[in-house]
Amino acid sequence: MIDVHLQEALKAREQQEFLPNTNRKVSVRVDGQRLNAKLEVGENKDLKLVVDTKRNNPKVWDDFRENKLVPNAIVDLQDAPLKHQQERVEAAIIKNAYLLLFAQTGFTLLSHSYYDCFRNVILNPDNNQLPVRLWTMQNVSCPDGVFMSENEGLKGFFVSFTLSLKKNYKYLVFIPLPKCNYDEIKNSLTNIVSGKKIKLIPFDTHKDYLTDEIVIKELRKWCGLDD
Repeated sequence: MIDVHLQEALKAREQQEFLPNTNRKVSVRVDGQRLNAKLEVGENKDLKLVVDTKRNNPKVWDDFRENKLVPNAIVDLQDAPLKHQQERVEAAIIKNAYLLLFAQTGFTLLSHSYYDCFRNVILNPDNNQLPVRLWTMQNVSCPDGVFMSENEGLKGFFVSFTLSLKKNYKYLVFIPLPKCNYDEIKNSLTNIVSGKKIKLIPFDTHKDYLTDEIVIKELRKWCGLDD
């Protein structure tokens, strides 16, 4: 499952901030020996090391307790590794955006062969065929939802969604219209700098993009898919 990799990546991000009222598995290393423990971060970011003796060799624990975890001792404290691959993190982000757009439009648009590379990313995350990174999680100030974009070089859909752990993380993903040139997309995305605004058109919630033939025809025409 690729969503687990995204969740673990966000956990790793939060661990770096030592957020209050959190805990994580850690290892304490001294002189080549390792002790498994849990690090608790209190309300005021005070730290407490909790050792579960059942997760450690009794002899190792006795040595740490008597000789190593003593006042003013210097120890190496390391977070237990969280298993996440960047390729699968990115695939999960693309998948979420793809499904949110599919929920709005069904196969009206996404059945086009242009989106085979999106489906391949979801099904084969270690073989990413998208030539451009299409997502960001920085400086995003629009609400969650699916938006149409007619901006130069960015003809398509922007999908915004939020994931939550201890903090909220906003993602914005661009899904281009069929036949869009990825070199132009890359150039346009690169030119979106901090503070620059782009015009987004929200989907009309009163229209049925799934079954209304007139509405579907309008959307396909906007996408350049005239029958």
